[in-house]
Amino acid sequence: MYLILEKLTQRFGDKIVVESVTIDVQQGQLVTLLGPSGCGKTTLLKMIGGFLKPVAGRIVLDGVDITNLPPEQRSVATVFQNYALFPHMTVLENVMYGLRYKPGYSKKITKELAKKMLELVHLQDLYAQNVTRISGGQQQRVALARALILSPKVLLLDEPLSNLDAKLRIKIRQEIKDIQNKLGMTMLFVTHDQEEALSLSDRIVVMNRGKVEQIGTPQDIYSNPQNEFVANFVGRANLIQTTTGTTFIRPENLIPVETGGDYQGVIVQKQYMGSYTIYYIDTKKMILQMDVQNLEDNDWNLGQVLQLKVE
Repeated sequence: MYLILEKLTQRFGDKIVVESVTIDVQQGQLVTLLGPSGCGKTTLLKMIGGFLKPVAGRIVLDGVDITNLPPEQRSVATVFQNYALFPHMTVLENVMYGLRYKPGYSKKITKELAKKMLELVHLQDLYAQNVTRISGGQQQRVALARALILSPKVLLLDEPLSNLDAKLRIKIRQEIKDIQNKLGMTMLFVTHDQEEALSLSDRIVVMNRGKVEQIGTPQDIYSNPQNEFVANFVGRANLIQTTTGTTFIRPENLIPVETGGDYQGVIVQKQYMGSYTIYYIDTKKMILQMDVQNLEDNDWNLGQVLQLKVE
């Protein structure tokens, strides 16, 4: 494995915020740390970046133990949530700053590399603009270019899209994935947004209360959640109690049938979501959610009795 996190632990005072976390990352993968606020994902990223020293465990990158190395010796770059750009500098100067203290880079070479990075993030026409006079999405791209110019072995992204509106988040995450594929770069991406995690990741690490709940591909995490927390945090799920335990049924896997259904109930609520509608169906034992694509012949009314089959 390219990046190995082995039993990493961190505490603040008496509170353990990351507890014995072990993760293996292959070279060239984009791995997302997904979880609610306070679950330890940003703390984990800070330990990898060298901004926090773990109280236990170790970090190995490309065969080298970097646990005790300072940030500048790790070949790791970070894109922060607030971008951390220099307001008195131009776009180009901000990107060049990443190589300011690296030996072997003349000003001419650094400028050429910075312009190439700006082309990569589609900002080549704004290189002379002051960084405070560009949009939030453009500032995010500048921060990304400044990190990429370092040619890090691992790029860490700490909720870099959280300050952007929904439409721009989709656009920027597509660009991040394109860059990752083009460069073959290893990336660790922190988010609490399940849609971002599912759309971007090669693998997802679901975290809760400082621990890893499940690691897998987006398809594995969504289709085969290992516990109730994962089932509810990644998408929506109907939790069915059986004699052998709990079964998870995704709302889109329930379909209405004329006869022979697995469940029967009354529609007590419906929510129009654009391309689909959520139906809430009271079976007396539980309320089931069913997602139905909005086609002309798929529409039921409140109070109507439906039989549902698990697809």
